Amino acid sequence: MEDSLEDYMDEETARLLERYTQQSESGNIGFYDVDEYVELIDAYIWSGELNKATGVLTRAQDQYPEAVELKLKQAEICLEMDLLDRALQLISEVEQVEPYIYDTYIVKGHTLLCMRRFEQARESFRTAGEKGAEKVDVEMGLAQTEIEAGNPDKAWIHMQRIIGYENDTIETGNRFIDMAQKSDKLPEAIELVRNLLKENPYSLLYWKMLVELSDAAGCYEQALDACDYVLAIAPDDLETLKNKFNLFENVDTEENRLDFYLRMEQIAVENGDEGFLAAVMLRVAQEYELDSAWEQAEIYYHRLTDVPAVRQYALFRLGVIADFRRSYVASLAYFAQALQAGTDTDDDRSNRAKIYRGMARTLFNLGNTEDGMKYSRMAYEEDPDHRFHFYAYIADCLEQGREKEAESCLYETATIGKRKADLMLARAVFAYYTGKKEEAYSLFSLSFTADARMMRDLAEVFPGILTEDANISELLESLMKGAEIPYDPEDGEPLYYYGPDVQE
Repeated sequence: MEDSLEDYMDEETARLLERYTQQSESGNIGFYDVDEYVELIDAYIWSGELNKATGVLTRAQDQYPEAVELKLKQAEICLEMDLLDRALQLISEVEQVEPYIYDTYIVKGHTLLCMRRFEQARESFRTAGEKGAEKVDVEMGLAQTEIEAGNPDKAWIHMQRIIGYENDTIETGNRFIDMAQKSDKLPEAIELVRNLLKENPYSLLYWKMLVELSDAAGCYEQALDACDYVLAIAPDDLETLKNKFNLFENVDTEENRLDFYLRMEQIAVENGDEGFLAAVMLRVAQEYELDSAWEQAEIYYHRLTDVPAVRQYALFRLGVIADFRRSYVASLAYFAQALQAGTDTDDDRSNRAKIYRGMARTLFNLGNTEDGMKYSRMAYEEDPDHRFHFYAYIADCLEQGREKEAESCLYETATIGKRKADLMLARAVFAYYTGKKEEAYSLFSLSFTADARMMRDLAEVFPGILTEDANISELLESLMKGAEIPYDPEDGEPLYYYGPDVQE
C-alpha cells in the first residue's frame, strides 16, 4: 500500500518539521528541545533522508551532548546505514546510563537481527516488552527474527498479533504483508484479514490489505473483488483504481473495460501522470482494436508512437490494423518502422520475430508467396523457442505445397532436441496432411498427453483438422474433459495478434 511521511507522524510533528525546514532554508534556526530534535530525526529517518537526519543529530548533540535519547537516535541512524558494530556500541552506552528506556531494546533487537544473532535478538525484543514497549513493535521484531531464522510457523504466531487493533496503520499493514510473503504464509494471512473484515466491513485498510495479499498469492479475482469493495467506500481512491487497472490483465470479467480505461485516462491527464497515461492509452488502444474499432485504435496507437517505451509496439499494431483494413502497403511500411525502432537486445530478437510474422501475413495477403515464406522462416529462426512461430511456419509450408521444407524444419528441430510436445503436435499435423493419418492419430494423442496446452494449440492454430476429422475431434473432446490446461500468456489472443512485448 502506498504510504507517505504524513502516515507516520501526527499534525504536531508535521508542523514542527515544516517550521524546521523553513528555518533551515532561511539559515536562522531557532530553539528546539531534545524531544523536538528526536521527532525531527525520526521524521527524516522515516522519509529515508539519512543525511538530513544526521545533520539534525549533529546540531542537537552540540546543544545537548549528554542526552541519551540523542545517542539512541545516533545508534538508529547507524543501523539504517548498516554500521552495525557502531550501533551496538552506542546502544551499550545508552544501556549503561538509562537501562529502562524500552526503545533501546527495540533498536538493539533489530541490530542483532541484522547481525543474524537470532537468540540475542529474541531476548532483546522480549526485554523491550517487559520494559513497556508497544506490543505491536515487539511482535513485529519477534516475527521478523523467526522469518530470518527460517522458522515461518513460529513467525506466524507473532504475526497474528501485529494487526487487528483500532490503531492499525498503513505501516503496520505493509509490514504484515511483507512478512506474509517472506514467510510463505499468504493463505493464512488472507484468512486472517478476511476474518477482520467480518468485524470491520468498512475498513479501507483491511480491504486494501486483502487486495495486495490476494494479488501476491495469485488470487486475482479475489483481489479484484476487494478493489471493488474499496471503491464502493471510496470511489476516487487512486491507489485502488490503479490496482484494479493492473489486475484487469489477469482477470476476465464482464465489466466494460473500455469505460474503466477511459475514466483512468481522464484521471491520468488531470494528475499530469505521463507514465501512467501511456499505460492507460495502450490499454484503450488494445480494447478498441479487439472491438474492431479500427479508427479509434489507430488514433491511440499514433499517439503512442511518441512514447519511446511503446513506440515499437504501437507501430506494429498500426501495421496489423492496416493489414486488417487491407491497406497492405501501409502495413508493410509500419512494420518496417517497427523494426527500425528496435534494439540489438535478446528481448528485441523476440520482438523482431513477431514483426516478421506480421510481415509474412501481409505478404501472403498481397500474393507474394516467396517473400511471405521468407519472413515466415525468419520469424521462426529469430525466435526458435516461440512455439507459435514454429507452428505458423509448418502451416505455411503445408498451405503453399512445400512439404519438403516443412519436413526439413521438423528434422532440424528434432535434431536440436529442444521441443517435445509441440514438436509432436507439428509432426502430427504434417503426418495428417501428407496422408499418414494413423501415425497422425498416435502423435496427436502423445502430444496431448505430454502437454495439455497442445489441445488448445490444435484447436486455435489448426482448426481445419477438427472440422475435417471426427476421430481427432472425439479424441480432443474426451481428453479435454476435466483437463487443467495451464495459462500461458501466448494463449491469450489469436496468433495473428502477436506483436512486440511492451516495456512497462
